[in-house]
Amino acid sequence: MSEPPRKKAWADPVVRARICAARKKQCADPALRAKKGEAGKKAWADPVKRAKLSAALKKAWADPVVRAKRIASIKKASANPSTRSKIGTASKKAWANPVARANMTAWRNIEVPAWVPRDLRREFIEIAKAQDEFVAARQVRALKLEMERGDPS
Repeated sequence: MSEPPRKKAWADPVVRARICAARKKQCADPALRAKKGEAGKKAWADPVKRAKLSAALKKAWADPVVRAKRIASIKKASANPSTRSKIGTASKKAWANPVARANMTAWRNIEVPAWVPRDLRREFIEIAKAQDEFVAARQVRALKLEMERGDPS
């Protein structure tokens, strides 16, 4: 089977540079950025779309090649002083917001047991924040058993 046209185009350095330049120009437009931001929020707010997006992201992250590329990209960006400065500014702004600050610190006092699988840690923290660590342990233990057994329910 032949390569899709988009992949072929992306492999061409001239076409790739033209596409990147166009995207950078679009991202510089505040109106377009706001429009795309609202569309993204709307998509994540819809439970059906959220489930599809979440499944696609989890599937991509499970692929070692995709994971390695994303990690390399994050490391490269994190090493850039300009990026570090932007992250620092955004973090300070978020920390100044009392609601955001409460969300950032709420999980810090929650200790996730070593037996909790990595893909269930977020669930453990969310349940522990909402109820307590004992309830979280009970529910996550049940989820872990379902995963081990392969139960669909």
